[in-house]
Amino acid sequence: MSFLVGISPMLVQKPKVRAYRSAWIAAVLSLSSSLTGTYAQESTRSAVSESAGPPSAETDTALPQITITGKKLRQAVNNFVFKAMGHDFVHAEEHPVARWRQPICLLVGGLSEAKGQLLFDRLVYVWSSLSIPLSPPGCRANFFVFVSEHPEADLKAMWSQVNQMFGGARGAKSFIDTPRPVRIWYNSKLTDAYNSDGGVYAGTPTIAPTYRPPPLPDLVFSSVPNISSVIVVVDFNRVVGLDLRQVADYIAVAGLTELQPDADLGDVPSILRLFTTSGDARPQSLTTWDKALVKELSTIDAVSRGQRAQIANGMYRDLAAH
Repeated sequence: MSFLVGISPMLVQKPKVRAYRSAWIAAVLSLSSSLTGTYAQESTRSAVSESAGPPSAETDTALPQITITGKKLRQAVNNFVFKAMGHDFVHAEEHPVARWRQPICLLVGGLSEAKGQLLFDRLVYVWSSLSIPLSPPGCRANFFVFVSEHPEADLKAMWSQVNQMFGGARGAKSFIDTPRPVRIWYNSKLTDAYNSDGGVYAGTPTIAPTYRPPPLPDLVFSSVPNISSVIVVVDFNRVVGLDLRQVADYIAVAGLTELQPDADLGDVPSILRLFTTSGDARPQSLTTWDKALVKELSTIDAVSRGQRAQIANGMYRDLAAH
């Protein structure tokens, strides 16, 4: 599979706040357009660390080794999965997990050409290493990443053009007015959990036709959310000093399903704790916990009411084997 990693010459402009805002807003609003996969644009400042370097195959050595075994590991994994995905043990079975069921087509903007290319390359590298399907060149963008010095103003400008983009006035206000280093908005569509032939979607496709007795209705969801697009807005002023690769790794994992950015995930080594920790506790890159999460997320039964328990059980087995 080939991936587009070059920077498209379109939309590249000199630093002008008005032009900058209108350019990336127009890109998101034109979801029906055929886009080349990425663009970069000059920013008025350029202080995000460039020490990320080229994508590296070794991503776990930067974190201190934390060994958790037995019952403590099980508790840590359960806490990590259920809190990250926003539902406790009691109510988790009422909410299906939102997932991608189409290849990702990435578009990056708001950085200088060199840094935009670096961020784009790192995201593509991480996803491909995790076997996440990616679209070929010339695809229609559905995963937007923009770095902004004025995220609230830019988001309000976008909202003024399409006032249902962030789920109505209430959802938009919360999303726009809550300052974060990285904001992520997930657009999902509910889909009937059954295929046209009456079969239930399985977690992993099979080549040969198979027969399974239909599950009991109370054990499966009648409809499931499919992520159709994601909008990621990075607040430049809140990520100054971080390695650009750290930010890319966070986005790569957090953009794959709806996660709670402020959840207390304990002291587990995960890139999802990038903005809730500091100093030596701050993760430097993707970890085995993140890889295990993505692996189990992509293989769970798509309609089972026990999806989070399946993810936690799979992660526990993966981590205990190390």
